[in-house]
Amino acid sequence: MNRLDPHRLGSHEELLDRFCSMRAVVVGEAMLDVYVSGSVERLCPEGPFPVVDATDRREVLGGAANLAGLGASVDLVTVVGDDAAGESLLPLLGRRVGDRDEVLR
Repeated sequence: MNRLDPHRLGSHEELLDRFCSMRAVVVGEAMLDVYVSGSVERLCPEGPFPVVDATDRREVLGGAANLAGLGASVDLVTVVGDDAAGESLLPLLGRRVGDRDEVLR
C-alpha cells in the first residue's frame, strides 16, 4: 500500500512525483471551474460587483476531479448535468480521468 506519511512528505516536487504512482477512487462532485481574465473600469450599478471586459476564459476541472490534476490515476464516480457546463466538463474528464464513454448522464 502506498501511503502518505505526513511526517515524511519531503519536498513539494517529491510529493507530486508520488501522486503519479497512486490510484484512487473518488466519489463526489466533478465541477467546472471557470476563470475569466480581463480589465475592470467600473462597478455594476445594482451592487458592488466589477464589470469585466473579458479577454480570456479558461475552463478546468474542479471539485472531486482535482486529484487527477495532481497526476494520480483516478476512477471518478460522479454525476454530470445535461447542460452547457456538463458539455464542457466531459472532454476535460476524458483527458484527465479516463474514457468519457464511462460517464453516465
